Amino acid sequence: MLIYLQTEFPFTHNLNTLHNLIPSDWRVTEVDADLDRLSEYAVDARYPGDWPDLSPGDAQASVRDARRVVDTVQADLDARLG
Repeated sequence: MLIYLQTEFPFTHNLNTLHNLIPSDWRVTEVDADLDRLSEYAVDARYPGDWPDLSPGDAQASVRDARRVVDTVQADLDARLG
């Protein structure tokens, strides 16, 4: 999305940082998702370490959040690209 908008962005795993670069007229800015948690999981999964196991509930909530974000980004892009 930021590439589509030709917006410069930092190379980061911090989804809140990237989220703050999205213009407010995009629906994805209103999605209720725990971006802090998703950012943490992005780092934990990428870099080895002694991370605690996720509970099934936390894992399901994170998948729902990620899916909600991806689906909304896709809808935003579809609306603009036709």
